[in-house]
Amino acid sequence: MFISVALAAAIALAVGHHYMCLSLAGEPVDDISVSQALVFRFSALLAFLVKTALTIGVGTAYVQQQFLRFQRSTFILTDVDALTSVLGNAFSLFGTAVWFANPKLTLIALVSM
Repeated sequence: MFISVALAAAIALAVGHHYMCLSLAGEPVDDISVSQALVFRFSALLAFLVKTALTIGVGTAYVQQQFLRFQRSTFILTDVDALTSVLGNAFSLFGTAVWFANPKLTLIALVSM
């Protein structure tokens, strides 16, 4: 549910960003009632919120898959460390071969980078 809400929020914010930019396309700067700096700030804010919502959704999906994987099989401590630290450290992908046995986690980790 949380992943769906994050994805829906990201899509809504991205569509809002697109239509805001589309409504300003081709307009002379002097014809817009707000300052160009304010438009740029709001556009950057919307882009940041889209990225944040997508990151929340992907991170949540990764943690859910990770816990499912931990419940189904046993891991050594270095593999657990690699699986839990990859969202904050991309070099964790190269430290162990655990990624070949967990293709879903590998895919989600690569998408999150």
